[in-house]
Amino acid sequence: MNTPLTESCRDVFRAFKEQAANMNLDYMKQVLSENLQAWEIRETEVETFGYAGAVEGWSQAFEHFRGRDMEWVYTEEKVIPTAEDKFVAVFWISLIIEGKRTTTAHLYCTTFAKEEEEWKIVREYIEADQPNPLLQTG
Repeated sequence: MNTPLTESCRDVFRAFKEQAANMNLDYMKQVLSENLQAWEIRETEVETFGYAGAVEGWSQAFEHFRGRDMEWVYTEEKVIPTAEDKFVAVFWISLIIEGKRTTTAHLYCTTFAKEEEEWKIVREYIEADQPNPLLQTG
């Protein structure tokens, strides 16, 4: 059931996706909490990082893809309000580069919370380089 809170959270998540697709680093710096706690897992390697590491990661990604024929693909999105001022977005990100889908994707579990009346990403858990769900058949 969609409630006004659920729709508000979806609007925040939709804005996040649009700004990421536009490679807007200023927006990313603004939406990431200075107190961000994040984990990225690649097979058995676990990397933990905070605000500076996340900004650096987005900066590198945007620089790498700038000017290329590339599209971010979000799949199996779920936006779950957990409180009046917090929600979790669960989604896959994969890429289409020069018309070809990547064989891997990243699974994100991202927590947004209000900090001083602004929505910020406060926690993020990423399972990196998983089989791309768009390529699975069944």
